[in-house]
Amino acid sequence: MQKVVYSVSKVNSNKKMKGVGYLVEGDLLIPSTSSKGNPYIRIFDEVTKHCHPVDKDKTEFKGYVPIAYENINVYNKDKDRYDTLDYVETTYYVWFNRNDHYAFAYVWNKTDDWCSEFGTVALQSFCGGIKRIG
Repeated sequence: MQKVVYSVSKVNSNKKMKGVGYLVEGDLLIPSTSSKGNPYIRIFDEVTKHCHPVDKDKTEFKGYVPIAYENINVYNKDKDRYDTLDYVETTYYVWFNRNDHYAFAYVWNKTDDWCSEFGTVALQSFCGGIKRIG
């Protein structure tokens, strides 16, 4: 199990899921919340097979990961009932970084205190100091 910083988005969509997840046996596990507000673990299978290294140091990877769903119940508003779709395939753009430099930090927003938050950030050495990369 390896901790990674990730960014996942559906192809042709502006919505992004990003944060800190885990690589387990080639699969990316990320925390998610359902439309009803229930937390669950989302799994992207075989991410290490579909993603390729971005740079020479092989800590940053990106690629397209197809996900197939079977027997999906979808509400049909016109007929006021649920219909079952046999097979749906969706492609996600996945980026992740295996950087081991993480810090738990409090980010204070000077203009709007409600936007201040605790979280994990990824750091990298830069010009004798550090910079935030995730």
